[in-house]
Amino acid sequence: MGADRTAAFAPTAKGHLSSVLVAPKDVNLADLVKHINECLANPYNEKGSYPCSAGDYKVAVDASGKVTELWERAHS
Repeated sequence: MGADRTAAFAPTAKGHLSSVLVAPKDVNLADLVKHINECLANPYNEKGSYPCSAGDYKVAVDASGKVTELWERAHS
């Protein structure tokens, strides 16, 4: 695990929400950002099938350093 870093999202970024309750869900950038913002506002949100992951994500970046794909890691 490295130091925290910031990176912009690529306009075509894809997100993958995970859950221990239901199958993973692929989302577009707008829905991914909405989910992340909701989790930042309430990190312990457990409403719905895709609860917040406490900031535990796997991130793919392109050569310019922009996030192209983000996988949320499910927690029970």
